[in-house]
Amino acid sequence: MDYLKINPPCLFTSFELTLLNIPQLKIPDIIICVIYRPPGLNLDVFLQEFEILTEFLTSKNNKKKKIVMLGDFNIDLLSADSHQLTNDFLNSMIALHLLPLILKPTRITPTSSTLIDNIFTNAVDRITDSTIIMTDISDHLPIITRLINSPVIYRSHNKTKLTRTITNETLLTFKNMLSQTDWIPIKQLCLANETNLAYDSFISLIKYNYDLACPLHIKKTSKKNTPQNPWMTKGLLNSVKKKEKLYIAYIKNPTLDNKKIFTDFRNK
Repeated sequence: MDYLKINPPCLFTSFELTLLNIPQLKIPDIIICVIYRPPGLNLDVFLQEFEILTEFLTSKNNKKKKIVMLGDFNIDLLSADSHQLTNDFLNSMIALHLLPLILKPTRITPTSSTLIDNIFTNAVDRITDSTIIMTDISDHLPIITRLINSPVIYRSHNKTKLTRTITNETLLTFKNMLSQTDWIPIKQLCLANETNLAYDSFISLIKYNYDLACPLHIKKTSKKNTPQNPWMTKGLLNSVKKKEKLYIAYIKNPTLDNKKIFTDFRNK
């Protein structure tokens, strides 16, 4: 998918920012805005700088573009009714028609549940679904959304890759070729303290024989002939599924017992 990186209007001190423009066919482009606001930084300063950013995103040059703004804001939207600055932040987003797609907690501990990660957009009509992923990959639950888009894609009609056929037979051929290789020139370079030349010659000979024994050839790729990682065994897949079930049980009912059951299994 083609995209263009957008330079921000100025240097922001209260949050980190990445801006991308994704060109679309026959419909308005999409601006992806990724934000990380470190916890504990002054919220007043963030709101002031954030206003500069939103003015830039909704300026004349970007007026017709759709915006998807996402990230870890470290602003708990669940406390909007009781915290004035959080309420100000939420109201400023809604005033720009940037509506939140995540409405449930994204960070859950035994003592708290907060909604500090979110996805805001003015393209609600193009959103197909949004969800929170139940996984222990981080202390924050990942969030995703899917939207209808028509990206400009430059793709090859023929999906191919270079691959080697490695079997016991080809490896035996490689071994035999190495046993018949003349290594005396490399030994002489070592004796002459020409370490770099000896290393380069050694690698060249290894690669030359390897290419002969296991030559590269073009192979068409598809989901059907793209193998799963060989180390991902059935036992590992079952363990991953069990760990996910235990984590979901803990998130739904974050008791100390559920946490212990989950962490004991995860740390095996």
